[in-house]
Amino acid sequence: MKKNLPKNTLRASAVLTTDYVGTTSIDATMLDGLAFFVHFTKGSLTSYEIKVQFSPDLPATADASSSWADMIEADGTVWVGSYTDTELTIYVPTTLTGNEGVIAQKARVTVKGTGTVTSSLCDVCAVRRVG
Repeated sequence: MKKNLPKNTLRASAVLTTDYVGTTSIDATMLDGLAFFVHFTKGSLTSYEIKVQFSPDLPATADASSSWADMIEADGTVWVGSYTDTELTIYVPTTLTGNEGVIAQKARVTVKGTGTVTSSLCDVCAVRRVG
């Protein structure tokens, strides 16, 4: 029987910048799926961008690692979502790998603001599904 594991906060509410900032990573091994929940508080921004990334590193080293690979589209381009929604859910099948053929041990999202970022906030949580 499939079940959802407890929700994890990966990024507490913080002001967005114009650079991608990675959330804390989450264990992506032995899962049937992963959902990222994004809450956006609009200040002066018009939108924000999100990328999903995977790391092959062991759980103890992934957050300090620079070996994150972006999730890719079927055509080989990097998947980047641009949104204006205040509430957003991104479902990620754990069979996906990064653009370098990375087998996911850990996953995270990176988020950045577009335009003037004053007072626009974003927080990210995740739920892992096992079965």
